[in-house]
Amino acid sequence: MRCLILMVCAAVFLNAQADSDAGHAASVTWRVHEDQWSNDLKFAELTNSLTAYRLTGKIALFTCLSHVPPKPEFFFPLMPILKGRLATLKAMGYRAGINHLCTVGQADEDLASAAVVPGAQYFTNWRGEIAKSNRCENDPVWREKWIKPVYKALAETGPDFIWMDDDLRLLNHGVKGTGCFCPVCMARIRERLGYTGEDVKGLGAFFADPQKGETRRLAMLQLNRETHVSLFTFIRDVVRSIDPKIVLGVMDAGGPRYDGNGYVDYINALAPHGEEVFFRPGAGFYTDQFGVDGILSKANSLAFEAVRIPDTVRCVESEIETFNYQVIGKSTHTLKMEALVYLAAGVRGTAWNVMPYAANDAIAPFARRLKALEAIRSEADAIVAAAGSARPCGVWDGTSENSFAGNRAAGREGAWLDYRVLSGFLGSDLQKIGIPVAYRESEADICAPTSDTVWSWTSEELKRRLAGALFLDVGALKALIDRGHGSDTGFSIGKSFRLDARERYVEHPINQESYGFERDVRQSFWGGPAYELKPHPGAQITGQLVDMRGKEFAPCCSGVFENKFGGRIYASGYFPYSRIGFTPTIRHYHRVFDWLAREGMSGRVDSIHRTAMFVRGSRLVSVFNMTYDTAEDVEILLRGAAWRNGIRSLSDVGNVIKGVPEGVYTRYRLNAAVPAWSLAGFVPVDVK
Repeated sequence: MRCLILMVCAAVFLNAQADSDAGHAASVTWRVHEDQWSNDLKFAELTNSLTAYRLTGKIALFTCLSHVPPKPEFFFPLMPILKGRLATLKAMGYRAGINHLCTVGQADEDLASAAVVPGAQYFTNWRGEIAKSNRCENDPVWREKWIKPVYKALAETGPDFIWMDDDLRLLNHGVKGTGCFCPVCMARIRERLGYTGEDVKGLGAFFADPQKGETRRLAMLQLNRETHVSLFTFIRDVVRSIDPKIVLGVMDAGGPRYDGNGYVDYINALAPHGEEVFFRPGAGFYTDQFGVDGILSKANSLAFEAVRIPDTVRCVESEIETFNYQVIGKSTHTLKMEALVYLAAGVRGTAWNVMPYAANDAIAPFARRLKALEAIRSEADAIVAAAGSARPCGVWDGTSENSFAGNRAAGREGAWLDYRVLSGFLGSDLQKIGIPVAYRESEADICAPTSDTVWSWTSEELKRRLAGALFLDVGALKALIDRGHGSDTGFSIGKSFRLDARERYVEHPINQESYGFERDVRQSFWGGPAYELKPHPGAQITGQLVDMRGKEFAPCCSGVFENKFGGRIYASGYFPYSRIGFTPTIRHYHRVFDWLAREGMSGRVDSIHRTAMFVRGSRLVSVFNMTYDTAEDVEILLRGAAWRNGIRSLSDVGNVIKGVPEGVYTRYRLNAAVPAWSLAGFVPVDVK
């Protein structure tokens, strides 16, 4: 077995777009900055490079030099140039279009260049702070006086597509917190939600109301979804009035969040009759600084969105970028691994934002990078074809479209309107021991919720999940107790210890390989409390708390329980998501997840390796080696009939591995090492 091998795509250059969005191929787009196409010499350099490096896929030309909607005198004179550039790229065989950067604005920068429309509203947060250049999506003045003429002018340049960027969001617009709460938006909130306050000052209490707060928060998320749908419909009508053949696309800024995650609604607004549409999930990861952890974090964010996009949408591309486009800011290897890991997690293509700013750099120093990124085309196509429409299966963190409604932020008034995400399974050390991830309940073997997600569940959802399998930290346990289900969790919360607590595994079948081991997270260095748990009748203890000398602090800090619904619960008061990289602890959690899933996990890495695993149903399994060491003797367990007859390497069809039956699983020992910081993919041997 070899890890996925880099091979150069053999596509004919003059048909460069043909293999990008059709059939089972990965969708690919190259995004080009405004100063690269607006200058004759720089554009010639670009087209020469496209030919020399034989880049395949779509070409998207950015508008807007900075992150503000530009003044008319900076924007409209570029339209004839843009029209000519698109025509040139089409003549070269490319599918060429526009990436419109600023519909309402990304950030308060370059204020001297920002468009000024008298009477138009600026983005306003819940504290009443007003952005200096970013605008309100709902404002009819901004729509009519700026958005309409801008999109009309863009459509008249003859693009194959217009792709809106991720400034269409309801946070991070130059002022802290969520919005918009300008006079236009406040009128909608008064009409739809019944808010009676004179201004924004009462919003915090309004959404924190103990009796009505949840209903109001859910209604606000729906209102936010409608904000985007309304704007997308407006833009669609403007563009289609010029040319109904132009494909529309949108980029999202990452979920789950205050916007409401209405992905299907957005797709239907842009393509109400099943027309082709583009979608690009986003999340920030700009340099090598965060390495493989940054890749996994972004993969989780992208996949949350991608799995919710209908199968009919072929173009679902991860944004991969090197912002602010330094040639040594991010390694080519990182970029390649991003593309492959994101595809393994659930996206269906790649949007490369790796070109230089032409005003500051030339394409030539990027030549090796561009050629190397094109060369992974065959690997990307293989992943997309193998995975098909199968979504990742495994541990789900309980998040859904309405999860932000559960953000109680420890009860602080108004805190709901500030953006926050609680850490849990996704991106944690637990995910990095090869426990596979799911992003929806329908693919979940086990649910590992945070307190916010528990609070966002309806009563029916809560009862259904209590009848399944729940992995609980203290925050989630407390949320279930506070919602009246303490007796169904098996444990109460006792004392907390901020220093010197160790977790010792007691005698129990789950601890058959870890009995007696003491895990010390060194609270004096990393902080955080350890918690005593008090077991209810029928609960079984798996871990206790001891001090540095082995003296008992508390008889229980973790355990298992089966409730009256038939559900299985594991609760831990000792850092279940962090600093678990000890062999006995890894084995402990392997057994915990087996027990929770009744020996029925979709799969896992069963050897001691720092890896992330994606199991795409019965079609594809991928192992991401998250270390700088070669991973040798990797063993994986896979459940289901499709995996029983053997697996073969995705990059080497002749490399077949036979497995050994082990209960409901089949055990496979990979017959070649997985190189450092790389992805290995496998399909059932019966799949052609």
